[in-house]
Amino acid sequence: MSVEKSLPSGTGTDALQPLLDYAPDPILIVGPDGRILCGNQMLVDLVGYTHEDLIGQPVEFLVPQALRERHVSHRLAFAAAPHTRRMGSGMELTAQHRDGTEIPVEIILRPIRLGADALVCCGFRDLRERKRAENELRRFRLAMDIVVDSIYLTDLATMRFIDVNAAACRRLGHSRAELLKLGPQDVLATSREQLRREYDEVLAAGEQGVVFERKYRMSDGSEGWTEIHRHVLRANSELLIATLGRDITKRKRTEQELHDRAAQLQLITDNVPAMIAYFDAAYRYQYANREFNRFYAGEDASVVGRTVSEMIGAYNWETIASNVERTLAGESVRFEATRRDWQGSLRIVDTSLVPRRDQTGRIAGVYVFLLDVTERKRSE
Repeated sequence: MSVEKSLPSGTGTDALQPLLDYAPDPILIVGPDGRILCGNQMLVDLVGYTHEDLIGQPVEFLVPQALRERHVSHRLAFAAAPHTRRMGSGMELTAQHRDGTEIPVEIILRPIRLGADALVCCGFRDLRERKRAENELRRFRLAMDIVVDSIYLTDLATMRFIDVNAAACRRLGHSRAELLKLGPQDVLATSREQLRREYDEVLAAGEQGVVFERKYRMSDGSEGWTEIHRHVLRANSELLIATLGRDITKRKRTEQELHDRAAQLQLITDNVPAMIAYFDAAYRYQYANREFNRFYAGEDASVVGRTVSEMIGAYNWETIASNVERTLAGESVRFEATRRDWQGSLRIVDTSLVPRRDQTGRIAGVYVFLLDVTERKRSE
């Protein structure tokens, strides 16, 4: 069975010209000797030559200079076994423009027969727009992949990732191909239904987007924490969710360690027979142990958030104000004072004020250590 397309008897290349000009792509007809017989207007527009420039020229006229000699052997090989195929499969082809520039093209070769002559119809596809889009995508990919935070693009309709960056792959322990088979519900500690509700919030937020924290699962089953920034993107008629994930696992672990240490400290200080508190430079209590709270505020109450003068009264504050200022200036101060507890009982307390410095060395507040010495004083 012949693979060549036969044209009606008596059809000449001149008769083909109007037909070729209706084609949506550039087309070139090459004779048995490898010379150009005709081409359509789209081909002329593509390469910048006129019809008169092209007709009679060897087809290598449109091949970049460095490849012309090699192309002759490829053309002869095709003539020996003609069949419809893509030219240069797996290669990037270019056609040479009149101004010397090379135009990326895709070429389909199709043998046709015109009477006794075996011709070749060459269909061109201009790839410049595709190449520009690929270059833009490559730049976009490069920009995404140099970002240290994870980036995910999710199709809202399918709830599947349509693109991820290299940081996302590293963080989750998946290849890009693996992640593109998954969706956010597969890597976050949340259900598909919850995600739908969250995406509705993203749509309602508009350009502002939403920010929150969430656990994520890695390929080995281990978990981490991420700070998520979500925004909605509109691509033609499609809605995409753009997610930037910043890994905060170390911060969350540090916070948990600090929380655990604070709980341990609270447990320890709550079980020592002394009253311990801390107030900042604005004289407002930020911490107090159980005994301190019990003395000044009563059972199940707290002094935290209240000022020193509020708890001990304006008169008593005036009596210790100078000691507080000495402490805020960097001096540790110890003295005895008479105080009334929350029930009005008069007690004698041994008081120590110790300055607290922050990481810069600046004094940020005062530690208070009180010991009720009333019974000892009475016995003395």
